[in-house]
Amino acid sequence: MKKSTAKWKIAIGHHTIRSVSDHGDTKELLQLLLPVLKVNGIDFYINGHDHCLEHISSRDSPIQYFTSGGG
Repeated sequence: MKKSTAKWKIAIGHHTIRSVSDHGDTKELLQLLLPVLKVNGIDFYINGHDHCLEHISSRDSPIQYFTSGGG
């Protein structure tokens, strides 16, 4: 991922990393996946799981988090 020349680097998963909905943040993904995404310059993390639509940005990371769980 570091060597990618893509304009945007997007990671997709089922569970939330960050969420203000019912399930909330996923602690395991915050501890294990988020550092990998940060070091590889991921711009967006898109997930489902929570039955809502949300966009979260964080002061401690440039990654933008999108949940689309309305399907």
